[in-house]
Amino acid sequence: MKKVFSLLAMAAIVLSVGLSSCAKEDTADSLNVDLNRTATIKGKILINEDETKTEPTWSAPREVVISATVPYTSLNGNAAGGTYVIPSSNISYTASTGEFTITAPVGVSGSVVSVKLSQFTGSVRVADPANAGSSKTINVIWDSQEKDSNSAKPGETVYLDQWELSTDAYYTEVKNAGDKI
Repeated sequence: MKKVFSLLAMAAIVLSVGLSSCAKEDTADSLNVDLNRTATIKGKILINEDETKTEPTWSAPREVVISATVPYTSLNGNAAGGTYVIPSSNISYTASTGEFTITAPVGVSGSVVSVKLSQFTGSVRVADPANAGSSKTINVIWDSQEKDSNSAKPGETVYLDQWELSTDAYYTEVKNAGDKI
């Protein structure tokens, strides 16, 4: 009988500790984002696909993934951490020109919008070191890039500096890229 009483007492203590700890948890503040208070972020992405020429020949990458975020603190005016990821439906890209437009929610006093260009594949014509005076085309992965806007206020259009990606500082050669490029 003593063992049964001890087990019941132990179970009661565990249950009371468990229930009291639940009562002390704070609920998180909701992260309200006013999707009607927006700014427009515009930019352009260009790559040099022929490094054999003295002057770059700029063209737009065919397929890129652009993402954008805004810190919650600038949207809600509170201490919420993290960032709001702008949905892809609010980001448009024109492959023929390299121009993109982002509709971003912003705070009343403005918000910095971070824009990221993910890695993408392509090809580049370069000088062929094995055959002086000739060139070859190599398959490459262009490195991801990131830029921040100035503080964008509601109703404003903010233009980012143009991305001009040229030379191997911006890409890595891929020897076995297969048919993906």
